[in-house]
Formats: sequence, C-alpha cells, structure tokens
Amino acid sequence: MLVEPSLLRAAQQIYYNYAYVHPTRAQYVTGVAIDRQTYKGFVSFRQKVIVLPGESFVPVNQIAVYQ
Repeated sequence: MLVEPSLLRAAQQIYYNYAYVHPTRAQYVTGVAIDRQTYKGFVSFRQKVIVLPGESFVPVNQIAVYQ
C-alpha cells in the first residue's frame, strides 16, 4: 500500500524522533500510526495494529526504505 508523501514524511519524523531519544527500543518498532488530518501519531510495537477510522498505519519497512 502506498502512502501519500506528506503522511510518509510525518511518519518518518515521528519515527526518527523516537529512535533518537530511545535508540535501543527503536529496533522493536513495527511502524507508526498517524492521524491523516493532524499528522500527529505514535510508534507501535504490536504485530497486529489497531487504528482508529481517521488514522493510517505506516510500517517501519516503508519508513526505512525512503531514508
């Protein structure tokens, strides 16, 4: 699934900020759940992610590919 570029950039920023603050925990992140309107989000550690209707999930492999 392709993610729109602005949503991907916001997810990357959330992930990289988390990885900077918690470098040892960042390896366990599965992705970022992000609100499509506000671009606020959080990192997820679960394999099966539950997102709200206004949110999207960006897997970590898509975030890392576009570094």
